[in-house]
Amino acid sequence: MEIPYTVTARPDTGLYNAKVGIWLFLASEVMLFGGLFSGYIFLRIGADYPWPEGVLNNLLGFINTLVLIASSVTVVMAWASLKMRQWNRYVLYMSITLLCAATFMVIKAFEYTDKLTHYGLHFSDGSIVEGYIDTGADFVVLKDVTSVRFDTTKGAPNYVLRNVLEGEPVFLNKDGVEINLNRSYLRTLARGSERLGIAPAGSVELTLREPITIGSRASRLMNHSDEGMTFRDGTVVNGTLERDHVTMRVDRIDTRMAEDPTDNMALQYLGDTITERFRRHAQFHIDDFNERYADRGFDPMENAELLRTAYRLKLPAPDLDTVKRGRLGGSSGDDALADGKDKYPQIQVEREDVRFYSNFSPAYSTYYAIYFTLTGLHGLHVICGALVLGYFMVFGKKMYQRNPEHLANRVEVGGLFWHFVDLVWIFLFPVLYLM
Repeated sequence: MEIPYTVTARPDTGLYNAKVGIWLFLASEVMLFGGLFSGYIFLRIGADYPWPEGVLNNLLGFINTLVLIASSVTVVMAWASLKMRQWNRYVLYMSITLLCAATFMVIKAFEYTDKLTHYGLHFSDGSIVEGYIDTGADFVVLKDVTSVRFDTTKGAPNYVLRNVLEGEPVFLNKDGVEINLNRSYLRTLARGSERLGIAPAGSVELTLREPITIGSRASRLMNHSDEGMTFRDGTVVNGTLERDHVTMRVDRIDTRMAEDPTDNMALQYLGDTITERFRRHAQFHIDDFNERYADRGFDPMENAELLRTAYRLKLPAPDLDTVKRGRLGGSSGDDALADGKDKYPQIQVEREDVRFYSNFSPAYSTYYAIYFTLTGLHGLHVICGALVLGYFMVFGKKMYQRNPEHLANRVEVGGLFWHFVDLVWIFLFPVLYLM
């Protein structure tokens, strides 16, 4: 059976079938992204905290914009080559289009990696430090561990065994008999009886012949205290808390939400030298603002631009001798990153002073939730569009030989989708990167 109107236009619409279909599909896509953009606008207007600005790499975003615009040109050239029956030129232009798509996604992968390895730590007084947490730097250490209690239905011995830092764990049951702790033993306990030592709550407590020391990343724990820790599977370890802090290399200070922007926990942890430079930095911008707007009745503390510049500082902190009007010169956090993270000052923060910390993932703030949702969905469209266009190039030779106009129409439809993907990015770039 031959499907009609794959090449010729329908009499009722003046378009062939696929073109009608793609326009209907793109209409639904407009509604999808329109709703997400609208959600972004309302969430930003209603935000009760300073909206993150300047946290994305504008240069990479601009390069990606140029890459997608170039790909939109080459996909049109590929379609035109098919209309002129020039197969080799079609392959060339389509290959460039796919190369642009791959370049776009590689750049996005670098951006995502940077965000997922970059952390923000919120102190209990509202001040914030941003930077990098090395592997093992967020660690809870419990010494003199003498007993362990397992949930017999879901306990995992490896949680305890793989986190032993010092000592040889030898487990004893309530009768003082040495046991081989493994999942099989816990399954036996789950089916067992009072003879096997099961508590009414479905748990069993084992003692250790000699005390051991256990350490774990805080993310693996449900909670912990001065006398023990509870893993996410319900395993409870009793001992004495020896270490409980987060070690971070700081590349930015943000005190806009602090109770006192110039005297807070972030500055106390960073020390006198950085505190002095931070205060000089803040005072410089306040004086500069007053000099320019003193006769206009503006309140410096209510000016968003001043707050953004005065109470945020990249580290290593630049010397104010290099400051030009309204802008900071000298070494920036980005410059230091290029030479390695060792240039950043390192602090050890007691967990009791931490209100919240996370990498810049959707869990960190509304802004990053929107950023990953919008750019992730757009990236998925880029991948799907590239797969379809690549399929036409790799497997389209037979169709080209049989009916070149049919293939040209398919590429045109794919190109319309590709232009839509480009158009969405044209909106995403200024909204997320520049505003």
